[in-house]
Amino acid sequence: MIVNETTTATAKTTETTTTVNPTPGIERRRHRRTSVLLRGSFRRGKEVVDCLITDLSSGGARLRPTQPIAGAVVGTLETPRLGLIPGEIVWIAGDSVGVRFLDRPNHVGELIRKAMPNSRIAAEAA
Repeated sequence: MIVNETTTATAKTTETTTTVNPTPGIERRRHRRTSVLLRGSFRRGKEVVDCLITDLSSGGARLRPTQPIAGAVVGTLETPRLGLIPGEIVWIAGDSVGVRFLDRPNHVGELIRKAMPNSRIAAEAA
């Protein structure tokens, strides 16, 4: 496993980005994403971190956790609307975390379609 950390500093901010298995310059998304605001939690064993899900696709999600989550963590994303979805942290940038879902995209797409029938993702999953 390759983990890269880069720190970018400007006059006003400093941001550290951690990427697991990076492929610089290549768009890695395979599934259309949409902006959402859903409450949830990321669970690994007994550890539970509450989060806000800000972007969602049948392949993964962007989370804003209430506390730091270590990189390359396998766990479960849980939301009242979608239920439990196994996933892996694949990037960390500032206060956001990227999760790649470990379930088949068509299964996750079906969960999204049932929970949010009017979303762009649901239309693609139909």
